[in-house]
Amino acid sequence: MNQLRKLLSTINGQSYGAYRKIAGAYQFDDYQLEVVRVQGDPFAGPSLMRLNFSLASFGYPNALYSNKAKIVGLENAIHHLAAEGLKGGARRGSGKSGLIELQRCGQQMFRRSAVEIKGGQLFLTFFVGLPAAGRRVLGKEAIMMFFEDLPSWVSSLRVNQQNTKRIDAFVNTNQRTEKVRDLLR
Repeated sequence: MNQLRKLLSTINGQSYGAYRKIAGAYQFDDYQLEVVRVQGDPFAGPSLMRLNFSLASFGYPNALYSNKAKIVGLENAIHHLAAEGLKGGARRGSGKSGLIELQRCGQQMFRRSAVEIKGGQLFLTFFVGLPAAGRRVLGKEAIMMFFEDLPSWVSSLRVNQQNTKRIDAFVNTNQRTEKVRDLLR
């Protein structure tokens, strides 16, 4: 975590290509951030990032992901929570700088590449427009994005009183749907 902060401070004001130095994995308090691919230009497609955290540490009981049908329901619930947590995000710099985006989710419940549950861990893939002014790195803005905006968004994925019923509804709906499908086969 401190390594990322230091890197962003170091490259502040440099040409945009300096962002490539941040590729790699960074451990935060309760999640890991992996910078998978860094965009080469501020006007190119956004950078690809992945979050990884333990479902138990975020309050998700094992019963919510004890079989395949429940896993798909929970993945969809978390996808919707994550998408809602991004609404109204701040832009930082020119173009799509500072924008955090997630693959769109619809009403249908099926496996998606944006949210995957494996062995009690959640992997969330998303896109980030790294902050820039023209073709110059805005390191201070990137620090605010990675150390304020991102943790706030990640904390919106924790189980709490406001989202418990909704999460259960996704999981139970998908489990009932799978039972009906099994009867029809």
